Amino acid sequence: MGNRVVNYVPVKQGIYEISSTSNGDLGSVLEFEDGRKFVYSKAGEELTLGVFCQGPVENTNGYDEELVIPTGSSVVAGDKTITVTTQRSWEANELKDGYLVIEDETADIQGAVRKIKSHPAAGSAASCVLTVYDAFVTAAVAGTETITVIKNPYNGVMEKDSTATGPLLGLPPMTVTNAYYFWLQVAGIAAVTTGENSIPVGEWVVVDATNGTAMMMNTTGDAMIVGRVMNTCDTSGNMVLIWLHMGR
Repeated sequence: MGNRVVNYVPVKQGIYEISSTSNGDLGSVLEFEDGRKFVYSKAGEELTLGVFCQGPVENTNGYDEELVIPTGSSVVAGDKTITVTTQRSWEANELKDGYLVIEDETADIQGAVRKIKSHPAAGSAASCVLTVYDAFVTAAVAGTETITVIKNPYNGVMEKDSTATGPLLGLPPMTVTNAYYFWLQVAGIAAVTTGENSIPVGEWVVVDATNGTAMMMNTTGDAMIVGRVMNTCDTSGNMVLIWLHMGR
């Protein structure tokens, strides 16, 4: 078993390279025959090799809740645009390749998810037209349904916060400069910094709640199991190999 890629993605960037400019679509997946899997991402701050990363902070870097469809802007089946009233200022296409969900309890429309294709810049409390890739199949009524939007979770990746402020995503295979594009590892053999002195081979590990390091499942840490230890580690702060499994 070598180092062969088993699926093709149109991203011309090596897994141990970082780039100040984008070389492909955020969220693209690169998978190797040995089980390693990476997702093309953009750093939201400087990232450290072996420290678990999360997505953008909720309600600060791209999440908005309870967005209203303004009067006169109802959606009909077949539409690929939806108008919302913002809660903060948006840069043009800040939410590109992110997602929206209609969250109200109206029959047939609740839970409708669409990927965002584009939108113009907008000020706070302004109307903004979101264009989606796939047409709506059910009407959404102005003043009745509310919308939640989310940035692409791989746009603005940051080191895990001390509290759960964004979705846990994976591990950077190198130090990454803020705002640079890179491949975030989500599965397969990976190196992680340990957060305790003794982690025996074969143990399941979770992410330390404070600093994004690996801890044994039976010690303090987040509930999410992220992998199994491949070699024994005897010193906190050292690197250990784990079989990472975080989806995708």
